[in-house]
Amino acid sequence: MFYLTNKTMNNREIKFRIWDNHTKHFATCVYETNKDCYLFIGRSGYVTAFNCYGEEIDFQDGRFIIQQYTGLKDSKGVEIYEGDIVDCKYDDEKVIAEIKYSEEYAAFLCGENALWQGWLGKAEIIGNIMQNPELIKNDE
Repeated sequence: MFYLTNKTMNNREIKFRIWDNHTKHFATCVYETNKDCYLFIGRSGYVTAFNCYGEEIDFQDGRFIIQQYTGLKDSKGVEIYEGDIVDCKYDDEKVIAEIKYSEEYAAFLCGENALWQGWLGKAEIIGNIMQNPELIKNDE
């Protein structure tokens, strides 16, 4: 997978992964004829790619979907990203839901509940919304 990373002043990892709607895989390098390519996420969320010569590679709008790392890992130590589908237990209730970011609560949610460290021993990633949409019930 291709990850963009940065560290903030408090050393919290800021990481992203990028889904490529064209190849239907997480991006490793989207420039098909050259393995040396660089992806940048602009402030607007637009993804720009450059080849090894610094030439911009043009892609259609909507090709890439950016998913942010939550800063948490599941019960097996796997990093949890937006778009992951997580099977977890919350107050004796089993929840299978997509991880989404809520602007309203400024938090990542698993279903209707905030994703927090107390879940880590009880949560397991079982897929992601891009590759396994069938894992989510339509009534979510």
